[in-house]
Amino acid sequence: PAGVKIIVGSKGTIIRSTNDGTSWEKLNSGDSYLIPSVTFVTDTKVLATGEGGFLYRSLDGGNTWNKIQSSSMYTTFTDIAFLDSLTGIVIGSGELRRTTNGGTTWSNINIGSAPPTFNRCMFVSPSIGFAVGSAVYKTTNRGASWNRLISLTSFTAYGIHAFDSSKIVIGGSLGTIWSTTNGGTQWTIRFPVVRYTLKTVVPLSQNTYLAAGESGSVLSSTDGGLNWIKKPNSFTHGFDD
Repeated sequence: PAGVKIIVGSKGTIIRSTNDGTSWEKLNSGDSYLIPSVTFVTDTKVLATGEGGFLYRSLDGGNTWNKIQSSSMYTTFTDIAFLDSLTGIVIGSGELRRTTNGGTTWSNINIGSAPPTFNRCMFVSPSIGFAVGSAVYKTTNRGASWNRLISLTSFTAYGIHAFDSSKIVIGGSLGTIWSTTNGGTQWTIRFPVVRYTLKTVVPLSQNTYLAAGESGSVLSSTDGGLNWIKKPNSFTHGFDD
């Protein structure tokens, strides 16, 4: 909805602005746990991820919240993404769940006998999506089933962005960056320009990307993610999203 922004964080923090960030109000989540991610499903329905297998739901644009159980108490949901008002996924530690009714109920998706830990997910088209963490998974049927593209035995992926369904860039631990131009069939790995975990990847244009992460690290690429340089900056804090 126009003007409404929501930020979530540690200790059950949910803050909301209705004027594009000019002023903020702290809201009551009813909890003191980490809330890693939030998304608008519709203008009025908002869902956020949490620890202990919980999700947080608002039906009034983020003004009031209820906590709902979605999984076992041992799962921490790290990210959530929706294709439309009905179909979405939520990911976490060894778990990927899908809803087709706007988050009212969730079904567990079988992703194999050794499920990875997931950190980020996103849909890049009406049918294609990615989930990344200790492996990279892809769906081509709106999240109904998933295939493992690569296993990341020595590194962990944290940030992902796709310019389209073919061109995807992933940032990970120890400054490692993966990129593909064919939807994940083949990957190019770039090893550290910095030794810090890269938590987020942002496209500025079709070929220009920024990656940011721990200790104020900011990298830039002008060739679609193939080569990266460290940006000079004075940041002393890290970036997460």
